[in-house]
Amino acid sequence: MKPNGPADKAQIVYLSHGGGPLPILGDPSHKAMVDFMLQLPSQLRYPDAILVISAHWEQSAATLLGAHSPSMLYDYYGFPDQAYEITYPAPGSPDLANRIAELLHKNNIECAN
Repeated sequence: MKPNGPADKAQIVYLSHGGGPLPILGDPSHKAMVDFMLQLPSQLRYPDAILVISAHWEQSAATLLGAHSPSMLYDYYGFPDQAYEITYPAPGSPDLANRIAELLHKNNIECAN
């Protein structure tokens, strides 16, 4: 494939999570979302990294979290106990977080890292 071709393009998936952890907990009203997510791996290339962007984080500037082993943030309440036992031991990438911060600063976008 030639440089700047389809393989060089970012793959972007937007997921409106709706009811917090309910899709993971098997809530029947989220079946269509779960079915969609189960089909995603066959439609995407294996990524080098996954960047999660959330509007739930309220700071005066965009805030990047890039710890080697990021912790879970449970920004919801009122769900069954098992909702607070969900883990996702994905590796973090301090180098990628630093690179993104550099790009944001280069484009005059305030951020904290």
